[in-house]
Amino acid sequence: MPTKNNKVCFSKSMGLAIFVLILVGVSTFLTFQLTKQPTSTNTRASVPANNSQPKSSSPIIGGELAGDGEFPFYVVLLDTDGFMFCGGVLIGDDWVLTAGHCINGVKTIFKHDPLDIEIIVGLDHLDKKLMALHYSGVDNVILHENYNDSTSGLVKKYDIALLHLINKTDRIPTLSLFNP
Repeated sequence: MPTKNNKVCFSKSMGLAIFVLILVGVSTFLTFQLTKQPTSTNTRASVPANNSQPKSSSPIIGGELAGDGEFPFYVVLLDTDGFMFCGGVLIGDDWVLTAGHCINGVKTIFKHDPLDIEIIVGLDHLDKKLMALHYSGVDNVILHENYNDSTSGLVKKYDIALLHLINKTDRIPTLSLFNP
């Protein structure tokens, strides 16, 4: 990356890609934490005495809803049961960039082969799967060679993976990572 006065400079698209990967990581972490089965038979959940639950007018916290078609390069990853477990971005006609822990999670949490992942491209609303722009399977998964899931903390080094799609996307904009 170009430097100016020993500072790292990012293009807007690179900043967006980093933001998307962080968002994917946090949402995936929260999803896994909320869906994990208790490890002890003595674990119990409790409901507040007044049965109150937080009320929110929007599922978006500290942000705003994206407009229809605003992020056509966004990809949803599905497991073999159709469960949406992660996201990514389309960076080429047949390549998706996602977080490494998403791929590792498929193996360790869902007990599926990463090649069983299905992707949906261009989905504006999670409840409207049939209106997506493109569906594809994955025929190659490349997890960063230095990725290590055993490192502690929320942020993991080398937390990146590439998915090669069986079917190329057609006329769907991709996220440009670098400006030449």
